[in-house]
Amino acid sequence: MSQAKLNSWEAQNIARSISEKAFDHVIGPIDNKINELLRAGYANTLSSLGVSSSILAEHGIGELADKISVEIKIDGRTYKEQIKGDTNEFISVGRYCRDFVFVESEITAEYIELRLERAPFRTQQNALANELSKQMTGRSAKAVMKAWPEAANFIAAYFNIVSPISEMTSPLEVLLAKYLPMLAAPQGV
Repeated sequence: MSQAKLNSWEAQNIARSISEKAFDHVIGPIDNKINELLRAGYANTLSSLGVSSSILAEHGIGELADKISVEIKIDGRTYKEQIKGDTNEFISVGRYCRDFVFVESEITAEYIELRLERAPFRTQQNALANELSKQMTGRSAKAVMKAWPEAANFIAAYFNIVSPISEMTSPLEVLLAKYLPMLAAPQGV
């Protein structure tokens, strides 16, 4: 793994993980506000219809889930989000990329405000991911970890390595010194 060159897909996924972690402290709280807003809007919609997720599931409308993909339609534009909640809080209908649609509802103004607050950070996050990906593509994982030790854990996680290579490789002389005294001395040649 360490000598193979990172292809663009691998570099892009590793870069995305790094950029998400780097911006989590600013984007995370906004995402949490959006999630709570959409959860409340979802609950209000079901309540106004006089149904619950469990009732819909009992009638075969979908399956209970703890997260769903939603679309928010505003002024002819469609925005996609994922809502995360408690176990079996939502009904997943199994439609491609969407379980629920908000159409010009009471959440619209607040959602747009939060989305606008998040947008510049997302732009910077994407720019960082693109730059990291560009610099990692075509280099070995070992070279990237040597240049950017902070990236070692992200690379190890991507390739399912228990600990980064830099931590698990011992110099040969250390291993030889550890085991050579235990070897029997050669018997005259």
